[in-house]
Amino acid sequence: MSIFAYIDRSRFADSVWRHAVWAAKQLNLPIEIIHVLDHPFVGAHNDYSARLTLDASDAAIEERVRFDAEQNRILIAGGRLLLDTVTASVRAEGIDQVSQRLFQGSVLDHLQQHVNEATIVIVGKRGEGANQDSQHLGRNIERVVREAHRPVLIAEAQFSPPRAATIAWDTGKSSGEAIHFLAMRPLLRGMHTKLLHISDGQHVPPALHDAKAHLQGSGLTVEIDIRPGAVTESILAGADEHGSQLLVIGAYGHSRIRHLVVGSTTTEILMRATSSVLVFH
Repeated sequence: MSIFAYIDRSRFADSVWRHAVWAAKQLNLPIEIIHVLDHPFVGAHNDYSARLTLDASDAAIEERVRFDAEQNRILIAGGRLLLDTVTASVRAEGIDQVSQRLFQGSVLDHLQQHVNEATIVIVGKRGEGANQDSQHLGRNIERVVREAHRPVLIAEAQFSPPRAATIAWDTGKSSGEAIHFLAMRPLLRGMHTKLLHISDGQHVPPALHDAKAHLQGSGLTVEIDIRPGAVTESILAGADEHGSQLLVIGAYGHSRIRHLVVGSTTTEILMRATSSVLVFH
């Protein structure tokens, strides 16, 4: 099993591989650095005749083939150089178990084929082709979370070594999976952890204290924070007050966060969070 780190030429790439190094040291796992070429590999086997005018000459078609082949060569060479550069940086941080992969297709294509090899998936909050405004997310983020079936760490642009984490907890299945994963694996080792529950003001689920005990049983320092209020604002305020460098949320969670991942609440949390976010689905 490995940590999958998807890199590109966006300003988030540095943070992605640095988060991967941090996770690898916490979990004692190898890293696989992956660069995806969105455009298909092209060459002489492609039929360009339908794209050109009916009276186009064979020479024009051949020229187009040569042009696309050269563009393809440049993309591949550039991708390999990027992978080599990042791999060297990862090794310089003391990680010996690191591999690299240049993949044709999409991040989702790669995940569908190789997800069983991953323990955690790390992606940047936005990719090189995305709007860089802080109010926009990368176009594939929600689809990756839905389809990865692995925890997905969405990296902010600036990497800060995580020293404190906030877990937004509820009684849903995804929160339970997050607690189990974090209790069984030392990802949060050495970090002060807040277990945050957004209450409806009527009662506190007993399972909240069970979750705390489960985490404490693995050696984590955990405190419970119960607060009312609007879901997004309460989660973000709780994480900020705790000084968290990592916010953990569960997809399809508590009744008050019912729209996580597919709805506006998750999108808003991911857009507005000042820390990186680890999402369980």
